[in-house]
Amino acid sequence: MASCPDGTYADASSGDCLSCDASCLACSSASTCSTCPSASYLSNSGLCDLCGSTCTACDNVNYLANATAPDVVSCTACTSPLLVSNGNCVPTCPNGTFVAVTSCSACPVGCTACVSYKSCTLCSAGYSLSMGTCIALQCAPVSGDGNANWTQTATNTNATGTCLAGYVGSPTRTCSSSATFGPVVNPCLPVVTAPVATSSSCNGTVLAASLTSANSTNSIVLTLTTSIASCFVLGKPAKISWSTAAPLPGNASLANVTSSTLSINKGLLPPGSYTFVANVTATSTAGVVQSASASTTITVSPLPPVALFVNNVAQTAAAYDQTLNVNGEAQ
Repeated sequence: MASCPDGTYADASSGDCLSCDASCLACSSASTCSTCPSASYLSNSGLCDLCGSTCTACDNVNYLANATAPDVVSCTACTSPLLVSNGNCVPTCPNGTFVAVTSCSACPVGCTACVSYKSCTLCSAGYSLSMGTCIALQCAPVSGDGNANWTQTATNTNATGTCLAGYVGSPTRTCSSSATFGPVVNPCLPVVTAPVATSSSCNGTVLAASLTSANSTNSIVLTLTTSIASCFVLGKPAKISWSTAAPLPGNASLANVTSSTLSINKGLLPPGSYTFVANVTATSTAGVVQSASASTTITVSPLPPVALFVNNVAQTAAAYDQTLNVNGEAQ
């Protein structure tokens, strides 16, 4: 089939060239335009509609969104001397825009008025004009306000301070449009150091200590038991030391004993009473220090007399001495 001339289309049933709708420059059917004349646009109805009296070119930004969607016309060219601004034809460009040939373009960020993109004449709040450029103002760094240090901060934004040594908190403040810091919210407060105590509680648990002893013929075994909550020993193990109420005989010393069990050889101790003291110190993660001690007294009895035999008769050591002659011979 021969192609049809402009303004007509080929009818599918007859093969004849039939006229397009009067609004069309070209069409594919009597109700569907494919090309529109100047100053008109393709409507969602399928035909061409006029842009408007001041528009010389336009688009339907809602074209074919759906069958019933309304047309949304945006001018792309206007009759002189009008200018295109956001799809409309206006006599002058609005604030914050400048004339770019036949349309209005937005000034850069911070400019409320400009003659070109690189030449501002007025800046918005929080900006300072310098040689045609609007430069964002910033709050200068500050030290010590609210017991915190503050870094350089852009205007109209929130800043977070860093607490000084010995202080804790989450301080914030706003850098205003005039590049000045506002009042400090949640200022840093001094760190409270818990005092050293001997009976403070840790999560409700008081550090306590007790001693149990096992006294056998040849040795004494002391075992220290403590009620240390987990918050005391996390990262800071408890420290244990031993001592006696009175010095031990000879060179005996407990200075290097740090375990919770103490074993003593009775053979090293003369008869008598000995008081042993166990000390335990624990520190919590919050810095709370607790100390506790426990003591117990152990009695070391004299060893029983050693039986000696003379002529197969058991005698005490004293009686045996009386049986020796001057030469040390038994009678």
